[in-house]
Amino acid sequence: MFCSSICTLCKQFNYNSIPVNVPLSDRITNAESLVLGVLAENNLPFIMSPVLIELSKVLASDKKALNHLNMSRTAASYKMRLGWAKTFMDETAENLRSSKFSLNIDETTSNNFKSVLSVLASYFSPIQNKVIIEHLASVIRVTSESLFKEIVKVFQDHNIPWDNLMSILMDSCNVLLGSKSDLEARIREKTTHLLDIDGDSCHHIHNFAKKLCKPFKGHVEKYFTDVFNDFKWSPDQKECCSEICLILGIKFTAIENMVSFRWLSCYDVSLSPFNFIFCFYPS
Repeated sequence: MFCSSICTLCKQFNYNSIPVNVPLSDRITNAESLVLGVLAENNLPFIMSPVLIELSKVLASDKKALNHLNMSRTAASYKMRLGWAKTFMDETAENLRSSKFSLNIDETTSNNFKSVLSVLASYFSPIQNKVIIEHLASVIRVTSESLFKEIVKVFQDHNIPWDNLMSILMDSCNVLLGSKSDLEARIREKTTHLLDIDGDSCHHIHNFAKKLCKPFKGHVEKYFTDVFNDFKWSPDQKECCSEICLILGIKFTAIENMVSFRWLSCYDVSLSPFNFIFCFYPS
């Protein structure tokens, strides 16, 4: 769909047919219209507009190669799985062979709405001077045995030394924790030097915060949901708040909605608009 819409738009709009004397500003506007048309036809988020523009600039630097560029959906899938994916994995494995790292194991939902357990590796990169988090493996049908075998397979296939594994963070579910035959016991047989095997720190904080605010009976969460709805359905109120922020010299940002099943989300959405919310409502 994406490629077909590009081709259709390019046929309708041919840059070679533009007279030389057309002002540059008009040509830029035409190019912007082409990008917006692709976004609209393919239901792409607006955040993709700078990505498409930057990609176009890079591809245009080699016009001869661009004219011969052609890649179907099947070819793209094949090259991504056996080309890019392998390259990324090889680079990650090379870094893990020379760096100490930790694993983060948690369940997520795929684009097909299937529960997938993802294994992420976290390590410090001296080249980028920051902590890097990269994907190692994914398991769909999860038991402690299947997950352990998948982790062992990754380590063996890429010659990653177990001595470099320092700690593991994981969700506190029965598959991962709780019995002698679980993943924790299996991994400790391979790595007796592990500093820690524990539940994810974010999950711990979420549970603590939820327990702490239980006596408030959901009033805190309801407050931020009400604030979000106030600004979403009342443009006048949003404009009024923006003017107050301008007068007080406070940065005005869009109100985000909290995720109901994650109490930490309530804290996250309160940070950015904290100042102007409490200036606006008392007014």
